[in-house]
Amino acid sequence: SAAVVHGFFFETIDWNPMNGHVYEADTGIYLGDAYTDLLFASNHFFEHDFCPLGSLFFMDGLKDWAFVDGTNVFSHAIGLELRCGSDIQSHSAKGAIGVRIDGVQHFTLENVYVHDVTNWGALGSDMCGEYDQITFESGVDVDADIQYGYTGTKVHGILTDYASGSMTDIRVENLESWYGSANAIAIYKGSDVH
Repeated sequence: SAAVVHGFFFETIDWNPMNGHVYEADTGIYLGDAYTDLLFASNHFFEHDFCPLGSLFFMDGLKDWAFVDGTNVFSHAIGLELRCGSDIQSHSAKGAIGVRIDGVQHFTLENVYVHDVTNWGALGSDMCGEYDQITFESGVDVDADIQYGYTGTKVHGILTDYASGSMTDIRVENLESWYGSANAIAIYKGSDVH
């Protein structure tokens, strides 16, 4: 059965040849880089021991490509299918963030002033055209309501993600993104904030 290959933080491998070369373009042979080497080594040596809650990464489908000389990643035996719809970091809390509260329970944020947060980041790749929806939600921890295409251009004054608590006397101003959205306070799903 098909599975989405992902690393420690559910990110996928960056297959875009413009961003680096983890494979030889003509042959599909693994070249790797420091990060993909680390992912494959960790998957091999720590697959069952790395996290008590279960594996945080899944690279099994590409093992032969990384460890068997001369293996073409695009061969029928590997069965790789590239899809569009997200970026390599399949989490939505990214961009320029003034205050990030992630996974915290019973937080209290009071008398906070967030200001002058700017994101100059460029737009992501247009290899897949315009993003209007995610095409592969199954197997990746992605929320289609907030993660669509490349979202590293966003700005958040305050962002909560799977957090609960309270905010009082909060002031947010002068947020700017050259190519993305700017949100004073973003309360993502899984959060309960009063």
